[in-house]
Amino acid sequence: MSYIRSKGWANGLNAGAYSMCPGTPDIFDMQVRLTEDGLKNYPEIVKIFFPYIALLRENPPQKWISKSRRE
Repeated sequence: MSYIRSKGWANGLNAGAYSMCPGTPDIFDMQVRLTEDGLKNYPEIVKIFFPYIALLRENPPQKWISKSRRE
Protein backbone atom coordinates (compact mmCIF):
# COMPACT_ATOMS: atom_id res chain seq x y z
CA MET A 1 0.00 0.00 0.00
CA SER A 2 2.77 2.44 0.82
CA TYR A 3 4.21 2.04 -2.69
CA ILE A 4 0.98 2.80 -4.54
CA ARG A 5 0.21 5.59 -2.07
CA SER A 6 3.64 7.14 -2.72
CA LYS A 7 2.83 7.08 -6.45
CA GLY A 8 -0.40 8.98 -5.72
CA TRP A 9 -2.53 6.07 -6.93
CA ALA A 10 -4.44 5.24 -3.74
CA ASN A 11 -5.53 6.83 -0.51
CA GLY A 12 -7.08 3.94 1.38
CA LEU A 13 -7.04 0.19 1.88
CA ASN A 14 -9.32 -2.19 3.76
CA ALA A 15 -8.55 -5.90 3.92
CA GLY A 16 -9.66 -8.86 5.94
CA ALA A 17 -10.65 -12.50 5.96
CA TYR A 18 -13.91 -14.08 7.01
CA SER A 19 -15.77 -17.38 6.78
CA MET A 20 -19.15 -17.81 5.16
CA CYS A 21 -19.97 -20.87 7.28
CA PRO A 22 -18.17 -22.84 9.99
CA GLY A 23 -15.76 -25.32 8.45
CA THR A 24 -15.41 -23.47 5.14
CA PRO A 25 -12.22 -21.80 3.93
CA ASP A 26 -11.77 -18.15 4.74
CA ILE A 27 -12.55 -15.56 2.09
CA PHE A 28 -10.02 -12.77 1.63
CA ASP A 29 -11.54 -9.38 0.89
CA MET A 30 -9.53 -6.35 -0.16
CA GLN A 31 -10.75 -2.90 -1.14
CA VAL A 32 -8.42 -0.19 -2.40
CA ARG A 33 -9.63 3.39 -2.71
CA LEU A 34 -7.95 4.65 -5.88
CA THR A 35 -7.31 8.22 -6.91
CA GLU A 36 -8.01 9.37 -10.47
CA ASP A 37 -4.38 8.57 -11.32
CA GLY A 38 -4.86 5.18 -9.70
CA LEU A 39 -7.84 4.46 -11.93
CA LYS A 40 -5.72 5.30 -14.95
CA ASN A 41 -2.98 2.95 -13.70
CA TYR A 42 -5.13 0.10 -12.37
CA PRO A 43 -3.37 -2.57 -14.52
CA GLU A 44 -0.08 -1.71 -12.80
CA ILE A 45 -1.77 -1.85 -9.38
CA VAL A 46 -3.15 -5.31 -10.16
CA LYS A 47 0.38 -6.43 -11.10
CA ILE A 48 1.54 -5.26 -7.68
CA PHE A 49 -1.21 -6.86 -5.59
CA PHE A 50 -1.54 -10.31 -7.14
CA PRO A 51 2.03 -11.41 -6.33
CA TYR A 52 1.44 -10.20 -2.76
CA ILE A 53 -1.73 -12.29 -2.55
CA ALA A 54 0.24 -15.30 -3.84
CA LEU A 55 2.79 -14.70 -1.10
CA LEU A 56 0.01 -14.70 1.51
CA ARG A 57 -1.25 -18.02 0.15
CA GLU A 58 2.20 -19.56 0.54
CA ASN A 59 2.85 -18.01 3.97
CA PRO A 60 -0.45 -17.24 5.67
CA PRO A 61 -0.44 -14.72 8.52
CA GLN A 62 0.19 -16.28 11.90
CA LYS A 63 -2.79 -16.39 14.27
CA TRP A 64 -0.76 -14.90 17.12
CA ILE A 65 -0.31 -11.69 15.13
CA SER A 66 -4.03 -11.00 14.78
CA LYS A 67 -4.62 -12.10 18.38
CA SER A 68 -2.01 -9.64 19.69
CA ARG A 69 -3.55 -6.83 17.61
CA ARG A 70 -6.96 -7.45 19.19
CA GLU A 71 -5.61 -7.33 22.76
